[in-house]
Amino acid sequence: MAARLLPRVRRRLLLVVDDVHELPPDSGAVTVLRELAGHTVDRLQLVLLSRRPLPFSLARDRGRGRLTELHAPELALGALEVDALLDAALPNGDPALGALVREHADGWPAAVRIVVEALRSVDGRDAAAVLDRLGRPGGPLYEYLAEEVVDQEPAPVRELLRWLALLGDADPASLAGTIDAGAPALLPDLVRRGLVREGPGRDRWSLVRPLREHFAQDDVLPARRRAALHGMIAAR
Repeated sequence: MAARLLPRVRRRLLLVVDDVHELPPDSGAVTVLRELAGHTVDRLQLVLLSRRPLPFSLARDRGRGRLTELHAPELALGALEVDALLDAALPNGDPALGALVREHADGWPAAVRIVVEALRSVDGRDAAAVLDRLGRPGGPLYEYLAEEVVDQEPAPVRELLRWLALLGDADPASLAGTIDAGAPALLPDLVRRGLVREGPGRDRWSLVRPLREHFAQDDVLPARRRAALHGMIAAR
C-alpha cells in the first residue's frame, strides 16, 4: 500500500500517528507504517508517537541519520515553558506559582496542563489547596494517573513502581530480593518514558513526583499492604 501512496505525495507532507503502541504488531496498519518509515521520499516526514518501543526496527534509518528520537526527559517542560503557560492562563497570576507548578508536576506535560487548568478555574487563588486536591481520589490528576498511566502497565511494572514509591531513592542493592529478578531490566524503558528519574551514575532511580504522590494514596497502596512491604524491606 505504501508503494502506491508515496508516488502521490506531490508536496511536503507531515504525517503524525499517535498511540502506535495500541496497534497489534501483526496488523496491516503496522505493515503500512513500517513501509512508510522506510521510504526515501523527501517530501514525506513521518512522526510516530508511542509509549512502547515500535513493533519494527528503524536501525537502518538510525544509522543513516534519517531518524530523530525524543523520549520523555527531552519533552519535559522547563521553567520558561511552565511560566509561559501560566502567563497565558493567568495573566495577573502570582509569579511564585511557576515554582509551585514545576515542583508539583515535575515537568510532565500532561500534569502541567492539568495543574494549570485547575489554577485557572479558581483564578490562581488557594493554589496550595487546589494542588493538594488534584492528586487525591476524584481529582483530575489522580484520575489521569490511574487510568492513563498505572492501569495501562503490566503487573510487573506496577509492582516495580510500588517498590520505588516505598524505597524513595532506590539502587540495585535496595531492589535486590524485593521484586522479580527481571524487574530492574524494565528501568531503562521507564526512564525513557518519564515515569522514573535516573540519578547520577545511572545506578539510582526514583519515581517522578506525580507518581510518587499517587502511590502515597491509601486506595492505591493501602496501609496494610504498605506495612507488609516495609516489613519485607526491614527483614532483608
